Amino acid sequence: TLIEALTRRSRVLPVGTAYLGYNDFGTAWFTRLVRRVNVLASNPSTADSLRLRILDAVRAIMLPVDTRVRMWRAEKGKVMVIYDRFPLPGSELRPRRRGLGRLVGAAVSLAERLIPHPDVVFLLHGDPETLWARKQEYPLEVFQRGQDWLRAVVDGLEGEKYLIATDCAAEQSLDEIQSRLSESAAVRRILYR
Repeated sequence: TLIEALTRRSRVLPVGTAYLGYNDFGTAWFTRLVRRVNVLASNPSTADSLRLRILDAVRAIMLPVDTRVRMWRAEKGKVMVIYDRFPLPGSELRPRRRGLGRLVGAAVSLAERLIPHPDVVFLLHGDPETLWARKQEYPLEVFQRGQDWLRAVVDGLEGEKYLIATDCAAEQSLDEIQSRLSESAAVRRILYR
């Protein structure tokens, strides 16, 4: 991956990496909770149950807590940490805005405050059809909607943001990332505090 290649290039600084996606949790209790939610959601007899809705609300509220635990582990003794699938503010789906859903939405927003904002964001992008062809996990239309949504979330963030083309040779993307890192005021602030 690009992250592994970038880490290999950065031998001078102690660089950490952390995958913050949905299949690599930091705490055993949260992993068990997510598995339980997935089992209930996949069973037609419990897919619309109150139990599932409650457990999924607990999952949504506790995800930022688990994420913060993973971040602390990754950051220990590192100057810089590169995160894959950083949970951007507002990226957790919000339940309906009435009743219990409203309360859960407020709790998720509060819990998200535990997660620090990134100093620099690199949004990997490119021609949707080229990128989709590499890893056809979803239909192309779903992939494109996801890319548009992610772009909107990143556009709403404050601070340094860079679009990095990844529909080219990996070396070109790596060169672009390194160039942006060397120009970054946020990285200089971190290094020379």
